This record gives sequence, structure tokens and C-alpha cells, in this order.
Amino acid sequence: MPTQWIKREISRLFTATPPALRLFPVWLLLGPRQAGKSSLLRHHAEPERRFVDLDDLATRQRANADPVLFCREIEPPLAIDEIQYAPSLLSAVKSIADKGAAPGSIWITGSQSFEVMRGVRETLAGRVAVLSLHGLTDVEKGVEAAAPAPYFAALCGSAFPALHGVADEQSRSLYLSSYATTYIERDVRELL
Repeated sequence: MPTQWIKREISRLFTATPPALRLFPVWLLLGPRQAGKSSLLRHHAEPERRFVDLDDLATRQRANADPVLFCREIEPPLAIDEIQYAPSLLSAVKSIADKGAAPGSIWITGSQSFEVMRGVRETLAGRVAVLSLHGLTDVEKGVEAAAPAPYFAALCGSAFPALHGVADEQSRSLYLSSYATTYIERDVRELL
């Protein structure tokens, strides 16, 4: 039975890329299984974007056997689905990003497991926008709800040079949450 497409709130990031997302060549979409990560990316992908599905055992084995060679065979724009099955690809993704990959040219999905996030923080810090997709929101379900303003954005919103002149609250919020995920959480864990 075909599934009906449910427009997700996060879709606006793909249809009208805010300035903050333009700072990152890699976009990581985290969330639980069956939240719709792969469907969301496929829905918004341009025709030339290649998909690498690490759920496929043969693909996963090739990626884990030689991540550098595997990444030489794929060019951006690309999407790598289920990165937790081949976290060693993160170093090769970093290499692609560092060669001047365009903003958002590499999409990655994965679970928010400790291992994935540790690899992302150690390898892709400063190169990756971390996006979260959870279950359907009240708005997506058609239920009215009001969301509170993020405290972190209000507190730190003007402290970062990259945000200077960025008035779009969604862009500011994305930048700050990505920064917190890749830098602050790593530093706190190291201190503990």
C-alpha cells in the first residue's frame, strides 16, 4: 500500500535554504527509525543526487572494507543513508567536504547514537549542519500548537561572527543547535 506524503516542517530547509545552512557542505539528518528521514531526502533530492543506501549489505561491506576507495567512486551531490552502519566513511566525507564541496552537497542520515555523534564531532565539526527529524509534530498532524522561543538562541544569538547580520530566526537557531551538538557537547564530555 503506497504511503501518502506528509509535508514535514523541516521541508522548508530544503525548499528555501536559509543562510545558516549555506555555511555547511554536509547536512546530517538524525532521528529514530521510521521517522521519515530517507523519504524526506528522496522527496527533496534533485535528479542528479546519488543515494548510497548502507542498509544494503553489499554496499555496506564495500564502504567498510575501503572507505576512501568507496568515496572516490561517488561524487557530490550525494546522500548517504544510515551512516551508523559505516562510520568510517565520515573521514572520507570530510575529505570531500574539504575539497570545496558546495553547501548541502552531501546529505547523511543516521541514528543519534553515541558512536555516530562521536564520529561526527571528531571528523565533521564546523562542516556539518545537524538537523533532527522526530515523530510528527502537532502542526504536521494538523493540531494547533505554539512553540516556545529557544532559550539558547536568545542567550547566544549575537555572540557568533557567522551570525552577524543573519536576521532569520530559523537560520540562527539551526546554526546554534549545530554548534552546540558538534562543539559544546564534545567539550563537556571530554571534561567529564
